[in-house]
Amino acid sequence: MRKTSMFHQVRNHHSPCSPIAHFSMQSRLNAATKNAMFSLLAWRDQALDRVNKLEKIVECQSRFISRLVRVVRHIAPERLFRPSHRYRTI
Repeated sequence: MRKTSMFHQVRNHHSPCSPIAHFSMQSRLNAATKNAMFSLLAWRDQALDRVNKLEKIVECQSRFISRLVRVVRHIAPERLFRPSHRYRTI
């Protein structure tokens, strides 16, 4: 095989080492990276929205339970745990 200088080598534009192919590959990689970043950011924002909604639900449930406990404390225990006549078995 004969050695040739770099100046005499003819590069195919499809060759991965040609500047045009490198630029094209790099721009595709950059676009894919940007798309992946935007997808991750969108996913993160959706996850944060879900967490915020769940936090609000938990807060509402906690307030409801606190109020329910306050109400139940005022009910006499014998009335609270007495079986109703409707549920008695024959």
